[in-house]
Amino acid sequence: MRIAAFLFAAAAVGLAATSAMAAFSGSAVVNSNGSLARSVNVRSAKSLGEGEYQVLFTRSVTACAYTAAIGVSTPSAESAGTVSVVGRSDHNNGVYVETFDTAGNPAKLGFYIIVAC
Repeated sequence: MRIAAFLFAAAAVGLAATSAMAAFSGSAVVNSNGSLARSVNVRSAKSLGEGEYQVLFTRSVTACAYTAAIGVSTPSAESAGTVSVVGRSDHNNGVYVETFDTAGNPAKLGFYIIVAC
């Protein structure tokens, strides 16, 4: 009986943790000029310079995971490149994104971003 109660309690904690972690998600398609093409739970996006962007979400994303990929909002040929993303040190709701061409130089490229908490 104790084992069954322990397993039930462990499963409940696991489900609660999973539910809490998945409680917020956000995503955006950001154009190379920093404008939002479409988004979910995103307040704004803007270009900060050549290949530098800020994306602000509707709540804090400090305890979340971020991923991004080079991409465009409409069917067209986008330049190849790479992207990096990190949380903003000066804004709990924001992430900082950098895009680079294939030579590793900062470049204005569109991207997709997903945040999961």
